[in-house]
Order: sequence, then structure tokens, then C-alpha cells
Amino acid sequence: MFFSILIIGICISFSQGTLTIQVPSAGNCGDDTVLTCQFTGKIAASIGWYGLNRSLVTVRPEDNNKYTETIGTSSFTLTIHNTDITDGGDYRCKNGFDQSQFKRLKIECKASSATHSVTSGKKVQITVDKLYPASPTLTITFKRQDNSIQISGSSACSSSTQYTGYYRCVWTSRNSLDDGSYTYSIVVTTITQATPLTGSFKLASPGKPLISDVVQLNASREVVNGNDGQCLTIQCTSTGGYPSPTVTWYKNSISSSNQLASTSSGTLQSDGTYTVNLQHTFTPATSDDRIYLICRSYYPQADSAKVGSNSKSVLLYLRSAAYNIPATRTIQAINVHQTRIQLYRGKKQQPNGTIATINTG
Repeated sequence: MFFSILIIGICISFSQGTLTIQVPSAGNCGDDTVLTCQFTGKIAASIGWYGLNRSLVTVRPEDNNKYTETIGTSSFTLTIHNTDITDGGDYRCKNGFDQSQFKRLKIECKASSATHSVTSGKKVQITVDKLYPASPTLTITFKRQDNSIQISGSSACSSSTQYTGYYRCVWTSRNSLDDGSYTYSIVVTTITQATPLTGSFKLASPGKPLISDVVQLNASREVVNGNDGQCLTIQCTSTGGYPSPTVTWYKNSISSSNQLASTSSGTLQSDGTYTVNLQHTFTPATSDDRIYLICRSYYPQADSAKVGSNSKSVLLYLRSAAYNIPATRTIQAINVHQTRIQLYRGKKQQPNGTIATINTG
């Protein structure tokens, strides 16, 4: 059986050939993404692109800056400028009445920068932000003093708080780290692998703290002088630590029950370490005479082997108001023969307490 259809007064032309659309494995945010349409046969007078549930290129005025078409002898292309996550979806091309199959374009936002920080527990954290899609793979290698080392850790990814619609990942070392200078290289794979990102940091335990206004009695004893019942401020300075150490005053022994209320301020120095000044202000009573004041600089949240504790202690000497005498004192002895007068510093009969002996008569 044979059928024929005669259409009078209308000329319809059909392009003959096949169409194949090619898309990259992923379009990267901020870059240009090129879709290619390969065809066989002749190029038709009408070509076009369809995607994101609409016709592209010439439909909306804003498309003039978003898309660019280029026509070759056996293919034509669509360039998507300044690619972002809203460009992901299904695309197809047409040549005359011929249309390709839909192909899905995936979008990724590769890591372009990494930041790091060192916690008070001497663990390192490396952060990459503005990633897409979620759950990328982070591969990190480390060197310490130029020697490759293994540092175990884990990463956690969540919605970015700074970039809406993107993701942020933080890698944290599992254990506290030894003091030293470190470098790292991080490779982030979203859909494809990004260029490695690098950085460096160092960890240093603070030196022995210094206590202000100390009097050296002998080679093994240092004291701080105060007055019974009068306000006294003692200051301790810790230097050379990174990250900023915890500095604490204690009374007689290092324990939580003997910790003294204090105020501190830390300043990052040009050498990359912190100087921390800690003050404790109190009014000493008679019972505080001869107590030990201990200043400790350390990392209480670090693993026990990495605490890096350093401490300094001094003895508190109090001058009682009952025994204070002016710098100049006149003593008169009238009609007294062969009298011996002794002056004492502090309490009578204390070692080294006698400051003068006067014999009369």
C-alpha cells in the first residue's frame, strides 16, 4: 500500500544529519563553560540551544552577556560565562529540525583558598569555604622541619555561613601536635580535583614566665614585698608561645582549688608568638605572709604530652603596719647610763632583722 501526501503552496526543508551534544565533566564556578554540538550534514539556517527549561541565547536581554554562540564547519558551541551553581541542569542543541538528546551539566565550585588556625589544644584546623557540591574529598599532606610526616584527622562539612548555597569544610587534626614549623598541601576534590593549596604554621611552648617587682634575696630565693592590709597587684608575663597559652596564678600549689582570679591580655608579636600579661590584685592579710605565688603558662586542653607547661614561683613578704617605722626616727635617752638600743626590721628576733645597735653611756 502506498500513501503520498501533497502539500500545495508550502515548501518545507529538513536538515539531514545527526547531532551530538558534548558537555564537560563539570563546569567550575566563576569560569566559562563550553558546550559543544557536533553535527553531520549541513548547518541549517536555524540553530539553537535549550536548557534550564527554556530557550537560550536570544530570548532574554540578559542572555546577551551570559551566553555566546560560535559556529564552525562541523560544530557549534555555547559558552556559559561566569558559571555559577544555577547553571546546572539538562541541555540540548538543535540544527534546523534536528535535536540532540539532553545532556546534564554538573556544576562544581572548586576550592580556591584555604585558611588555617591552631586551637588552644595545639591541634591544627584547615578550612576551605565556598565549595559545591556538598561532601568533597580533602587530602592533606604535611611536613615538619622539611620532613614528611603523617598527621591523622577528620573533616566536617556544612552549609557555608558566609556564602549562601555553598558549603564549608573544616579538617581538624586528631591529636595535639609537637612544637615545630609545619607546611601543608591540601587537595580538594568536589567533582574534579582542584589545584593544591598550601600554607604553613608553627607551634611553640612558652618560656618560663617572668614576675614583676621581684627582689632577689639569694641565689635560690626571690620574693615580692607587700604591706599587710594594703592593696597589692602582682603581674606575670609569658612570652614565646603559639598559640596563645593559658596563664594562671596559683597560691602555694598548682591545683584548681588554689587558682587565683586574674585578668590577662595577649598580644601577637612580630615573630609569630604571643606575649601574655596576667595580673592578680588582692589585699593581703597577715595569714598571707610567706605564701608562695605561682605563675603557670601552659596549654590545659592539649594532650598530656603536649601541654608544654612552664611555671615561676615567688615568696610573698608582708610588712606589718605594727612594725613599720619611718625612714628617719629620732630616739632620745635621758639620764640613762650604759643603755643598749636595737632597732629591728619586721618582727623582733627574726633572722637578719636587726638594722642598728646603739650603745650609750
